[in-house]
Amino acid sequence: MEGRAMLQQYLASPGPHSLDAAPSASRQPAGLDGLVMNIVHGVAVCGDENAYRRILHQFLERYRAGVAEWRSAPADRGLVLDLAHQLKSVASYLGLERLAATAHEVDDPDASLEQIELAWQRLQATMTEALAAIAAFLSPPPGDSPG
Repeated sequence: MEGRAMLQQYLASPGPHSLDAAPSASRQPAGLDGLVMNIVHGVAVCGDENAYRRILHQFLERYRAGVAEWRSAPADRGLVLDLAHQLKSVASYLGLERLAATAHEVDDPDASLEQIELAWQRLQATMTEALAAIAAFLSPPPGDSPG
């Protein structure tokens, strides 16, 4: 299956990666507005699906290992703020709307230690969600294995 047809099939499939998979706004916790992964936006910004996939693959490789380390680390104000600042624009660019919204919310240098701890937990959760959506998007569809 090629480019556009594969993207259309992917978008039509249910799952955390599809455009209509976001819970209704009334059931979303604060800071989790938007889609997990707005593929249409990402493809449009990157120019084409292949470029989008390459950039998503780089994002996945860069951040996948970090999430496990973050879980065992205490919330460090500097680390949380640096990561949030870094993620705000890249997540927005890639169409990772929930991650971008959480990173924007977390990037508050005046936050208390308690707020930083809660923000750290939200950032980990939305990053895990985004990485899972990216991995699913980058995986070949079932039955599409090379033969």
